[in-house]
Amino acid sequence: MATPRKATAGVTRLTYSIAEASAALGIGETAFRANVLPHLRVVRLGGRVLVPVREVERYIETNAAMPLAAELLQLARARGAR
Repeated sequence: MATPRKATAGVTRLTYSIAEASAALGIGETAFRANVLPHLRVVRLGGRVLVPVREVERYIETNAAMPLAAELLQLARARGAR
């Protein structure tokens, strides 16, 4: 895994490396490249692929699933049993 480059103090990062984007989602780079990267717009700079932070956030919003009714019922029962 590549070490992240240091950002200049006070500058907000707008992009992630592949390693950083996969870590931000809590998945491995292989899973990221296979399952997430094909759905994102990226910035290519020389040989580097940079993933905009907004693209990662958009992916989460687009792919976040609502809990199924059965899961909600199970959760409600579990909370009531405490």
